[in-house]
Amino acid sequence: MDARILVVDDEPEIADLVEVYLKSEGCTVFKCGTGTEALAVVRTQALDLAILDVICLLYTSPSPRDRSLS
Repeated sequence: MDARILVVDDEPEIADLVEVYLKSEGCTVFKCGTGTEALAVVRTQALDLAILDVICLLYTSPSPRDRSLS
């Protein structure tokens, strides 16, 4: 498999575990600990899949109403 996958989780142990598994399957993994970091990756990389910790995103991401993101 040659998928490019984004993993977003504020718990490094969980993100590391997912990364190890995906890399063992031949995937390229982009690992982020915050929603802000994830947005930077999404803007610069072509991805096939994103695995998100939704609770992490609620507390580490800018609001969608933040006009500075446009």
